[in-house]
Amino acid sequence: MMGIPKKELSMNWAIVYPRVQQMLGMDLQSISGKANIQLLSVDSTNYLVRRQDGVEVLRRTEELQTLAEAMQPDTPLHVDSTLGGSGSSRSHPETILANLPDVEWLLVNNRKNILWIGQDSHALGTLLQNG
Repeated sequence: MMGIPKKELSMNWAIVYPRVQQMLGMDLQSISGKANIQLLSVDSTNYLVRRQDGVEVLRRTEELQTLAEAMQPDTPLHVDSTLGGSGSSRSHPETILANLPDVEWLLVNNRKNILWIGQDSHALGTLLQNG
């Protein structure tokens, strides 16, 4: 007899990576609305974004993978804290993950957090505030 499938214990990078690739060329709104980006490329090593001012920034895909693997169901994740908060535009990975259809955002103690809810709640390439 087959039981009800268990909810994943954390995000699965093997599922997240193809979804991120589907956002190539999309204009992605940041949570603050002040750091919107366009995702230009992504591979297993790096990803490239274009900021609103036209500057292109190359970043390590590893930071997206680290965040995805740190996300637990219904548990807010503060991106700066998870990545070490060195002040180097942590809004880029936050924006990309927040634009996934199974990730929402919320404020916890006045700080932006992302939340994996384990099921799609909005369209790919859009944001949804939790609650």
